[in-house]
Amino acid sequence: MPYLSFDSEYCELRFGANLLGGRGEGSVLLSVLASMPPTALILVSGDGRTTIRRLPSRFPIRVDGEILGSASMELLDNSHLEVGEHRLIFNLSVEIPAASGAHEVTVGTAATAPGGAGRPSAERPIPDIDPNDVSPWLLREMRTGRTISVPRGGMLIGRSEDCHLVVPGRGVSRRHALLEPYATGFAVSDLSANGTLVNRIRCRDHQPLSSGDMVRIGDEDYRVENGSATRPPQSESQRATEFVQTVPVPTDEERPEPLASLEVTRGGLRGTHYSIERPVCAIGSSRANDLRLADPSVAPSHATLMLKGETWYVADLRSRHGTFVNGYRVATERALAPGCTITVGHVTLVFRARRSLPAPEPEQPEGWVTRFVKFLRAS
Repeated sequence: MPYLSFDSEYCELRFGANLLGGRGEGSVLLSVLASMPPTALILVSGDGRTTIRRLPSRFPIRVDGEILGSASMELLDNSHLEVGEHRLIFNLSVEIPAASGAHEVTVGTAATAPGGAGRPSAERPIPDIDPNDVSPWLLREMRTGRTISVPRGGMLIGRSEDCHLVVPGRGVSRRHALLEPYATGFAVSDLSANGTLVNRIRCRDHQPLSSGDMVRIGDEDYRVENGSATRPPQSESQRATEFVQTVPVPTDEERPEPLASLEVTRGGLRGTHYSIERPVCAIGSSRANDLRLADPSVAPSHATLMLKGETWYVADLRSRHGTFVNGYRVATERALAPGCTITVGHVTLVFRARRSLPAPEPEQPEGWVTRFVKFLRAS
């Protein structure tokens, strides 16, 4: 049976309706929920499908980081529920003591998930890894552009706080994937129920990774990079002899066109133009961003623009005032069409991709009056 847990407490969910909040019949018996009014309804169907529906309440509810609205949402194995300031974890099955009530969770070695014939819930043993002993290999998160160093002993990836790389979101298991040393690099093994993709194909066990491979964990894409390939020499004696060909510095007319542009149309920065020259652009009010919007309504790390293939996307970074595209709030990420409006806090910008950038106006030929005035000034 599925269950909810909070810290060391758990409560098994029964078939049918289960109330989050209160102490009445049908309520989920977790101490953290006892003082709350009925906030949400969890429905467990006979086929094992579990959904959650919000009830009228002042407490906000998030499912894997997404705000629960009027529509029901399906709960997946290891889904995180944020009820007010408390985080609960939903699991499909675990071997628990026979006594009723709230107890410490103990995972058995022979338990199986419902509908998963022969699928053990016992976890694969993880080698002892020193996170401070890092290798030259990196994972680059494509949504934000940040880089994560891979320890020499490997890396555990998942939604659990015990993982070396914590990836929140729907479809991410508590322990999702494992990187292990292999030859001169690393290999990846899938530990999840929903799968780990390498270059859009579900990976096999202990699959070798090469620099440039794309690894997908849930909704996040990570590019594998071998940092030693571009690491500078430690001393001048290690630097190889180079024959550098003289290259003229490009003029402003010869510089490459920006990939996209943004123009502020509403807010204190109205009329300001920004050029986007990289496929990943961080937006926020802090100086660490690629595009800084010095407005009090903009969060320090507010949103990220990213180019995937030939399509631009914007992702909101859980900002307080939100990110909107043509008036619609961005929950995770949304594709951008040329000419659409992006609202970041109280600042509205018009997005233009390279093909839709306005062409420079041609110079107008001088009339005889202009030429006559220039002649008088010259004489």
